[in-house]
Amino acid sequence: MKGKFAHTRNPGLLSIWYIFASCFWAVSMAKVLQDTCAAGTTVAHSNRNMTNPCTGAIGDECVFECLPGYIPVGRHFCQDYRVGAEVFIDHAFFGGRCDRLCPATSKPCGVGTTSLRVNATDDTGVPCLHTQCMSADAALLNLAKGNYEVWLAALNSLRTYHRYHLLHEAIPAT
Repeated sequence: MKGKFAHTRNPGLLSIWYIFASCFWAVSMAKVLQDTCAAGTTVAHSNRNMTNPCTGAIGDECVFECLPGYIPVGRHFCQDYRVGAEVFIDHAFFGGRCDRLCPATSKPCGVGTTSLRVNATDDTGVPCLHTQCMSADAALLNLAKGNYEVWLAALNSLRTYHRYHLLHEAIPAT
């Protein structure tokens, strides 16, 4: 049997090829099913709900859009996270959410300004993000000031800790 398509005229070769292809497909499908995420397939207050769930395997991102009155925070990925024998995330979509904007301040900022959002509650006491519109320079200054305050608080707590231990170690108990 000479020719380019000799295997199609030889039932033995065709059977071997069929068995190889079937095994390859089965192994490939097992790997796909093993890496597929079945949990965390919805994002609250978004277009990713029970009728439009996230699908994918480890490393895939589930792109979502928040409903009106909500803003996206983070990204939603299919993940598997383990440390030693302890499992923290087991083949699940994780990260990314839709946070509620405070209705009184949810309008977009004007041209030449940027939005700064802070945790707050609305008139009814429900948690939301309060939006402040300011220039880019003012927003950056606000961010730098907040960062400075965090580091200053950490430094002061370390100083207090060291002062306490130095004081008690320097003065012998009576």
